[in-house]
Amino acid sequence: MADENRNIVIIGGGAIGLSVAYHLGHLGVEDVLLLERDQLTSGSSWHAAGIVGPLRASMNLTGLAKYALELFGELEVETGQATGYQQTGGIWLAQRPERMIELKRIKAMGDRSGLATEILSPRQIAERLPLLCCDDLAGGLWVEQDGQVNPVDLCMAYAKAARPRGVEFREYSRIDDIEVEDSAASAVVLADGSRIACNKLVLCAGAWSRQLGAIAGVEIPLASCEHIYVVTDVVDGLPKPCPIMRDLDSGIYLKGDSGKLVLGAFEANPKPWT
Repeated sequence: MADENRNIVIIGGGAIGLSVAYHLGHLGVEDVLLLERDQLTSGSSWHAAGIVGPLRASMNLTGLAKYALELFGELEVETGQATGYQQTGGIWLAQRPERMIELKRIKAMGDRSGLATEILSPRQIAERLPLLCCDDLAGGLWVEQDGQVNPVDLCMAYAKAARPRGVEFREYSRIDDIEVEDSAASAVVLADGSRIACNKLVLCAGAWSRQLGAIAGVEIPLASCEHIYVVTDVVDGLPKPCPIMRDLDSGIYLKGDSGKLVLGAFEANPKPWT
């Protein structure tokens, strides 16, 4: 027999798990329990870049991402908890003419989705972000609705809004086992030996999802890699707000953070994280 029975159990107290908890609560779903192995947002969410980009590679993904623009403002009004969300605008760079062709295609999709976009010349890019050397660029794309959010504050707002709707949160609740019955998860066993039966299990454990999925016999194609980012000292003359910058050809992003710059890279051959 289980120590207790719950309707839905969510594993993971980061941005995804807390968003699921919030939306289930908003839908009126009862008896939802979220389990976090440490503290809320203590995993990869606490140092996420926090870039909010509504324009994506397909219409469906763009529609889903645009929803965040409404949600973050509503969360602040509902909870009084700041999310750190601000619309900064964003510049997508193209080093090669072939990349400009792609950006023009993406712009057309943004226009159809109701986003404000504009094709920029290298000179126009330099005007909007004077710190960039733009002499060797083919051009770029401006997305007015690009922005950023503070990931930890956003997570706290999700939790604050979900609790009054009956969602329960338990920290320091590490999962040791997932029981499966008829090809469906039926219970979780915690590190302290307690067992919680559930009708549905939602796995939102980020970098740890592959290991947890393997316990339940589910192969999740996810691997963690080392990722480096740089935070500068305060930069004089930084635009306020500072636009998000994406260089798709180099695989880097740049954003402002309290007068400083954050530079992150997505390496082509990253080093696996053990």
